[in-house]
Amino acid sequence: MNKEYGNKIKIRKYFLKAAVLLLLISFLITTDVISFQQFELFAKVTAKKKVVTKKKPAIKKPAKKSTKSKSKSKRGRTRYSTKFSINVATDSILSDGVKYKHIYFVKGKLKHSVHVLEADLTNPNVDVAVLKGKNLTFELEKLHDMIRKYDSTNHSITFGGVNGNFWRAYSNTPIGPTIVDGEVVEMKTHKKWSSGFFDEYSRLTIDNFFMDGIVYKKGVSKFNISNVNRRLDSLGVVMYNKFGGDTIPYITKRELDKALMAAFETAIESALQDTLFNDTTEIPFDTVALKYDLTIANRLSKIEHSLKKITLRYIDKPLVNKEWRCVVTSIDTGIVPMPDNGCIISFGMDFPLNKIPQSKDTLFVKFSTNVKQDIKFYNSVSGTPRLVRNGLARHEAYMEGSKGRRFIGKQLSRTAIGTDKSRSKVYLVAIETSSKSEGKIGANLKELASIMRQVGAYNAMNLDGGGSTIMVIGNKNIFYKSRPDISRRLSVGVAVIKKKVTEK
Repeated sequence: MNKEYGNKIKIRKYFLKAAVLLLLISFLITTDVISFQQFELFAKVTAKKKVVTKKKPAIKKPAKKSTKSKSKSKRGRTRYSTKFSINVATDSILSDGVKYKHIYFVKGKLKHSVHVLEADLTNPNVDVAVLKGKNLTFELEKLHDMIRKYDSTNHSITFGGVNGNFWRAYSNTPIGPTIVDGEVVEMKTHKKWSSGFFDEYSRLTIDNFFMDGIVYKKGVSKFNISNVNRRLDSLGVVMYNKFGGDTIPYITKRELDKALMAAFETAIESALQDTLFNDTTEIPFDTVALKYDLTIANRLSKIEHSLKKITLRYIDKPLVNKEWRCVVTSIDTGIVPMPDNGCIISFGMDFPLNKIPQSKDTLFVKFSTNVKQDIKFYNSVSGTPRLVRNGLARHEAYMEGSKGRRFIGKQLSRTAIGTDKSRSKVYLVAIETSSKSEGKIGANLKELASIMRQVGAYNAMNLDGGGSTIMVIGNKNIFYKSRPDISRRLSVGVAVIKKKVTEK
C-alpha cells in the first residue's frame, strides 16, 4: 500500500509541474517572448520525454538527442559533398607535353566523369590557341570544323580542345573579352565576369579583366575606342577588324529589310537543330529578345552605312598591352571592304569631322587591360565564375553577378580552364552530363571548383557548359563514342596544338 501511495504522489507532482509549465508557456506566447512554432517544437520534445519516462526508463536519452542534433546539422549543410575518391580510367600521352586523362571522381554510388586535357607549356612545341567560329564575331561553328580549318590554315596539329565563351543567343557574339592571335574580337566585359588571358608563351592569367582602346596620331589628341566589331549606338568610335566581316556594314542596305525576317527564321531553326544540346547553363533563349536585337541590329547597320570610316593597313602585328602602328589608306562612307591585313575605324555622329585622320597618316593603336599591364597578351577567353583563386577552391558566382540557382547549384555538364601555380601548365576540363543508367552525375559549381583544384589548378574559371560542353580529342567528340562527329555549334573554342615545323 505504501508503494502504491508513493506512485500516486509522484503522478500528482508530475501533472502539477506540467500544469505550471503550460501556464508559463501560455504567458510567454501571449507576450511574444516565444513563437507558437517554438512552442510546438517544445511540446513534441516534452511528449517524447513523457513516453520514455513512463514506458522505457532503461533507454538512454542522450543517444536520442545526439541523433536528433546530427539530423539537424545535415539539414543545415550544403546539399552536395565535395569529398571524392578518385579512379583514373585513362591516362595517356598524346605527345611530348600533352596528356589526356579520364578520371572518375566517385561519391558513394555516383561518380563525376571528368575529362582532362593537360598542356605542358615548358615544351616549346606545345601551344594553346583560341578559335573563333567561322572567323566572324557573329557566327557559330562546330568545334570539329573550327579545328580542321585552323590546322589547314596554320599548318599545325591540334591534339584536342573544348568549348569556350558563353555567347549571346540572338547575335551569336561571344560574351566577354575575346582575343584571337592578337586581334580583339570582343572588348567589353559582361558584369564582373572573369577572363583568361594568354601571353606569347600561352601562359594563362585569370582575373577580372577590363579592356579599353585608344587611337592617336603623334602630336594630336587621342580618342577612345568605344567598342570593337559591333556598334551599340550612333555615337563613339568603333574599330572593325577581319572578325567583323568582309565589308562594314556586313549586310548591304538593300538586304537589311529581307535579312530581319530571314535571320529570325534561321535563329529559330538553329535552336531546333540544337535540341540535343539545349541545356545551356547561363543564357536562355528568348524569341521576344531575339526580335528586339534583330531590329536594333538592322537600325544600327543603317546608321553605320552613313558614318565616316577610315581604312587602315597594319604596320605592326596587333597585340594587347603593346602599342602598334598602322597607316590610313582610304576615307569613305557607305559599304567599305575590309582590307586583308588591316582594319576599319568608324566615327560616330558626335565625332568632329575636322579631327578625322587623313590618308597616309600613321596612327598608333593600343588596347590595354586594367591589370597585368606589363604582360603582352595574344589570346583570351571569358567565362564565369572564378572557381579557384590562388589555390583556394571556392566559386565566386555571386561576386561576378550570377545568381541563378540552376546555374550555381544544379549538377550539369561543365567546362572549365585552369593553370598551375607556376603557369607552366594549362588544364582544359570537361565533365559529362548526368546519366542515371550509368551512375554518372554532372557537377555544381562547388563540386567543379573542388575537382579543378584536385586536377592541379591553382587558378581556374568556369566556361560555357550545359549543352555546349564538349571535348574533342583527335577530332572526335569523346562524349559520344557512337557518334564522334556530333557537337553543338559554338562561338569560341580553346585548343591545345602542336606547332608544325616546316622544313625548307
